[in-house]
Amino acid sequence: MRRPDGEPRRLRRYLSKDNAVRAGLLTAGVAVVLNMGINAIRGVDPKDEAASRVKEQYRQYTEPPKHGRFS
Repeated sequence: MRRPDGEPRRLRRYLSKDNAVRAGLLTAGVAVVLNMGINAIRGVDPKDEAASRVKEQYRQYTEPPKHGRFS
């Protein structure tokens, strides 16, 4: 698409590296804050959640399978 003076429109201003970095940081920041807010509403302590996740992963590897090929 061309402007009235014949020059092609420039998208470079919107797609430059620093804007991409800024957008990425903003997105990551929003995700972190949103996650913290959801956990606060649910009443979940982040340390407890991380510990339970690790315990669950450990249990998956140490318990014998209940079904399937190796049971």
